[in-house]
Amino acid sequence: MTSTLNIHPNRYLRFARRLRWFFAVYLPPRHTGTIETENGLLSFDSKDRQLGRTLHVYRHFEIDGIKFVREWLHRNHFLANEPSGCVLDVGGYVGMICIAMMRRNIFEKAVAFEPYPESFRLLQRNIRQNRLEGKIAAVNLALSDRNSTLEFELSPKNFGDHRVRVLTEDGAQNEMQRRTTAIEAVRFDDFLEQGRLGVPPTAIKLIWMDIQGHEGRFLAGARNFLRTHARVPVFMEFWPYGIRRSGITRERFCEIVSETFTHFHAFDGGTEIRHAISDMSVYFSEHDGPDIGSHIILIRDP
Repeated sequence: MTSTLNIHPNRYLRFARRLRWFFAVYLPPRHTGTIETENGLLSFDSKDRQLGRTLHVYRHFEIDGIKFVREWLHRNHFLANEPSGCVLDVGGYVGMICIAMMRRNIFEKAVAFEPYPESFRLLQRNIRQNRLEGKIAAVNLALSDRNSTLEFELSPKNFGDHRVRVLTEDGAQNEMQRRTTAIEAVRFDDFLEQGRLGVPPTAIKLIWMDIQGHEGRFLAGARNFLRTHARVPVFMEFWPYGIRRSGITRERFCEIVSETFTHFHAFDGGTEIRHAISDMSVYFSEHDGPDIGSHIILIRDP
């Protein structure tokens, strides 16, 4: 795929693009903005300071990470060279990840889970305007460790940082000052048993997950699927501070991943290191801070 979008702008172009975003998109009355990016034609809330600015300045969102994961899946024989299977985009937001994967023919299908109604509206719009209705299914649910209605706190600046609220004391980012709304959640194991996925569970080739610390609860709610489908790697944003805000301690998170996985691959500073799952406790402690995190892939060797 050849691009003319200049996704590695110099500082002068970054400055010019930042000014344009601020004065033409962010400052005017709230509206839905749309821009062509490496991920696809994406619409977003004009008051989202994180995503809107990122798309305008760099014309992509985590596109290098998507390319790396595709190469990693091929290199480690989790995926064939031709498009195959289905990716689960857990925390789909407005569809930046699943749309980019479909446009690059990495998978045949995608199922994106997004619980917040406004983000879900934008996700559906982005699927339509990229003509991917037959490729991507959008589901307006959160995936958790229980079937219930959950309290969802809304970030005033970064709409990709909306989170399930569990702890009631304020955190390092003044989380208790955020507005909240109610969302519906389901265990992934129960979702599968109800036949709601739309593709056979055996078609799932990757779980891509970014749910602001709720990852441990998703894994607990998907335990049966993960234990019976050993060849499904789980790529996740690893943010111990957010995991603890979800009410899961370091010890409990280590128990959850140890029940299902044997190893994890960590990606820090452009390097990849394979760890035994028993290293998770130390790795968790090394990254435990409000502004510290990494990306990992959880796997289970046969």
